[in-house]
Amino acid sequence: MSKEEAPFGYTRAGKPRKRPARPGEGKPSSFKPEYCEQLIQYMSGGLSFEAFAGHLGVAVSTIWQWEQEHEKFAEAKKVGYALGLEFWEKLGRNAAAGKVPNFNATVWIFNMKNRYQWRDRHEIQVKKIQPAIVERLDGGTIELTAEEVKE
Repeated sequence: MSKEEAPFGYTRAGKPRKRPARPGEGKPSSFKPEYCEQLIQYMSGGLSFEAFAGHLGVAVSTIWQWEQEHEKFAEAKKVGYALGLEFWEKLGRNAAAGKVPNFNATVWIFNMKNRYQWRDRHEIQVKKIQPAIVERLDGGTIELTAEEVKE
């Protein structure tokens, strides 16, 4: 048997593959119900969900798994997200009022765009719609008037 071809259930090195853990097997979850309230408090200070993993000393993938497995933790994330947004918006409002010394507006704007999907608005106004010629599947063409193009 070559190293490229391995029978089902074996690695290319010829060793038996480990079967995947079944539900209930493997390392027990380190999730604690009190993490829900801690997450809300943590995110209400403007910190991210992913940073909470670092706060606890666990991998980000671990808290993503907890989010899938624990409905209350997923709800705490939503509440924390909203409170984090409130934190950043209040900071921006206070800075605009001159109440935050040495405020870096550029950093604040990038934070809002990247974490909360804020976007610059670009108004596009079409003044004149041209007639269009559309090719049909059977090879023919159809000419649409400007009014038909609008619809």
